[in-house]
Amino acid sequence: MAIHRHSTCRIPGGTTNHPVPVATAAYLGCGIGPGFPTSKGVAVVEDLVGTTCGAVFSGWRKAIDQFEPDVIVLHVGAWEILDRRIGDTDVPFGTAEWDRVTADQIRDTTEILSAGDQTLVWMAAPCYDPIGQGGGPPERADHERTKRWNELLRSEAAKLGVGVMAYDDYTCTGPASDNDLNGEVACRRCPSHGGGWATVWA
Repeated sequence: MAIHRHSTCRIPGGTTNHPVPVATAAYLGCGIGPGFPTSKGVAVVEDLVGTTCGAVFSGWRKAIDQFEPDVIVLHVGAWEILDRRIGDTDVPFGTAEWDRVTADQIRDTTEILSAGDQTLVWMAAPCYDPIGQGGGPPERADHERTKRWNELLRSEAAKLGVGVMAYDDYTCTGPASDNDLNGEVACRRCPSHGGGWATVWA
């Protein structure tokens, strides 16, 4: 199984001895597009280590070719729910154009990452706490953005016959506290950097 993420993805202790081998390919920012995410009018054009955001898909394809996974789990959302800058045009959340370009990008991403023999599974975008760990754009705390992005994800995935894991069920309800893997409470403090428990959950 390969886990592709927009941010740090750590393998929990003991997973290397698990009967299901796991590999990860993560980028510290950027997301899948379309265009570039913007926060307070500023576009994010490279990840936190200086890699251009345009290299995300080529990097993922390289990891797929190297690892040859049977299943790809795609965990995104932290950057995708932001406003977009496409060329010289800003596309704000809450508009029909944002819905259109987001749905198009979800469909294009699905087709790119499921082009081989692998099974692609999306993780729904998580909700974020306003004082979440790891920093990041303040727009992440707007749960209406997360809700709408997930609605578009599920709609496009259903058309293409691709599964969506309900990560939002664990992060969009309950108190903003450490996650209980039995689903009793939710973790919104840092759902992108869930590390061990997020990987086990996947």
